[in-house]
Amino acid sequence: MIQQKYYELTLFLIVFLVSIILSIAFFIMASQNEQVEQTYEMTDHSLKNTEQYEATPDHSNEESVFAITLSK
Repeated sequence: MIQQKYYELTLFLIVFLVSIILSIAFFIMASQNEQVEQTYEMTDHSLKNTEQYEATPDHSNEESVFAITLSK
């Protein structure tokens, strides 16, 4: 009985320590990524031809909204 409780306690402590280590590693990596500026390359987003791109609006998925405001 005592050995089973000891086993449960050690298993709990191992899982707890591993979760603490993983959360600390996550916060350290997030902190380091916060201070690094991301650079973007525009080569993938360039237009293939010299014509200017014109976007036509798609109104097929729009929904009507009706709102009433009450004031004294």
